Amino acid sequence: LKRPAEALASQRQALAEFEALAAADPRNAAASNDVAISQSKIAEMLDAAGDRRAAVLEYERALAIHQSLAGSDPTNDSLQLEVASDYNRLATTQAKLGDRASLANHDRAVTMTRALSAANAQNIELQVAVALALTGRGEAYVHFKEWATAERDYAEAVELLAKLQKDGAIQGTDVETLETARKELATIRGRMNRSGG
Repeated sequence: LKRPAEALASQRQALAEFEALAAADPRNAAASNDVAISQSKIAEMLDAAGDRRAAVLEYERALAIHQSLAGSDPTNDSLQLEVASDYNRLATTQAKLGDRASLANHDRAVTMTRALSAANAQNIELQVAVALALTGRGEAYVHFKEWATAERDYAEAVELLAKLQKDGAIQGTDVETLETARKELATIRGRMNRSGG
């Protein structure tokens, strides 16, 4: 396994290659998408290393590219989901910095995933995306010690994922997400009980 600094350098090199391909063919949506995904990976590495302000900048760049691609192809649900996911990742890092702008970005992620799921009611991936957006926003509310709204989001996410699990529709990491959300919900309710709500 590469060390974090080496992995980050490798990802930056990959980003430069993707950017060169995208610059050579600006109408190539796949190349632009590769740039955005690479920037998100760099942001994730920076966040893990504690360089959250730099991570925010990379997430914002990825979001801008995906917004442009989604704007050019508004019926492409995969691109719309990428935008929602970018909002969620950006907001999660912003919350770690204590930036309340994170809540508005989490709201956008929840709103977009709800709309996509409502339009594609049988799509399990989109239902899971709603749950992930809800837990992301719930986590931000925990950071800001807004327990009641955190409890609301986690409770809805747990209900949604539990139904999918009962139906045999999810497994692996999605089940792990459910168990993590259940534990966080129990912790939040414990705090609320101790503080009287």
